[in-house]
Amino acid sequence: MIGGVFYSFVRRFVASQLSSSLAEALLSYTGPEPERVRTAIAALAKDDLDRVRHFLARANEDYRDVLWWAELDAKEQAQLAALQGMTVNERLFQLGLVSEFDAAVARGDVEALKQLLRRCQLSETDVIANATAALGRA
Repeated sequence: MIGGVFYSFVRRFVASQLSSSLAEALLSYTGPEPERVRTAIAALAKDDLDRVRHFLARANEDYRDVLWWAELDAKEQAQLAALQGMTVNERLFQLGLVSEFDAAVARGDVEALKQLLRRCQLSETDVIANATAALGRA
């Protein structure tokens, strides 16, 4: 029991120290649009102090890069979320991959099919099953 309590305390302490370090690093940015840039850096870094430092350095060079990357990341995350619940054909259509997929099937290119299906955010098991099924129909 004591070991579990100690472990829990250590985890909270480490998380607190990391949060403090992340906050301190983020607050060190004082360039243009500080709140917007800090928010973008936090979103891109995903609680990784090394990534925070990387994006801070880039923001100090040109803050617009960080804002642009965060916007692209947000769009990509929204697109990936939209794929959930879609069929494979709907995902291929949504991502604009239908013609590439059809061409890979026509060539019998298993690796190209697998790469396209991975871009559709399928599990590896589903990638293999769908690639095999597509070639079986060809």
